[in-house]
Amino acid sequence: MTRHAVLPALPACWSWTVTAEHLAAVASCPENHAHLMLWNWQQGRCAACARPALAGRPLVRDHDHVTGLIRGLLCQRCNVGEGHTATGLKRPVEVFDRYRERHPSLMIALTARHVITSGPWGSPLPASFVSPVLLPALASSE
Repeated sequence: MTRHAVLPALPACWSWTVTAEHLAAVASCPENHAHLMLWNWQQGRCAACARPALAGRPLVRDHDHVTGLIRGLLCQRCNVGEGHTATGLKRPVEVFDRYRERHPSLMIALTARHVITSGPWGSPLPASFVSPVLLPALASSE
């Protein structure tokens, strides 16, 4: 038995529903709330493998190192795997290639830059950071 689970060929986020409400909330969202939009849409799950964030296993912001734009939230294992292109991985590299083609930010029409700050966004998101009820509150506060 291996300690690394095998990922499916397609990113988990490809099976998640994008509603008109999600798109409307994102359209009215200030860039500094982008992480909240991703967290709520992903429901605290890794975009690649759907592994939930738990205490001690937070999700991290995956971003394109060329554009600086956030792609989605990944578990630490998938974030490391996404950065590797070696063929010796125990996980299929194709899932990360597909993830980069259509990642959560593209799926929900979110454009936000990855910025490291000294506040809560400068560190990984803890499992209980945002309640799913925050999404409607953010959308209505604008």
